[in-house]
Amino acid sequence: MCTRPARHARLLEQARRDRRSARRRLAAHRRRRNLRRERPHQHRRPLQGHGHHRRLQRLPAGSRDGLSAHPSVEQCAVYGEPDERWGEAVIAAVVTRAGHEADADLLISHVRTAKGGVCTPKRIDFYERLPSTPLGKIDKKALRRRARFDAI
Repeated sequence: MCTRPARHARLLEQARRDRRSARRRLAAHRRRRNLRRERPHQHRRPLQGHGHHRRLQRLPAGSRDGLSAHPSVEQCAVYGEPDERWGEAVIAAVVTRAGHEADADLLISHVRTAKGGVCTPKRIDFYERLPSTPLGKIDKKALRRRARFDAI
């Protein structure tokens, strides 16, 4: 049988633990809320600029994932090109697998159904081989220069 002071001490200790865990839960909630404020939705980031509509910068991960999931795509890169209406237009560079045929409209419709309209590239350029940096990464600066040179 428990004495009255021991039971009282046990109840006090349990109340202290409950308050401490409630404080911890509240602090964790505040940290998560602050992180959400610091890192807004990462697929759409507002660009600095003027105009009556909101200009958005698209990140390439969604388009790249949608393109690379297609069976006829061996390698792909996605980059942005300045656009008057949207701020930035999504452009894709694709290397097809040997023995596979790929059409730009087919790949665009594939990405649109897989990832949605925001991630859909406006244009797809086909290459034999994508330029790479000395570290082996795809050189997007070279792709932009090549696309600008082809447009002239």
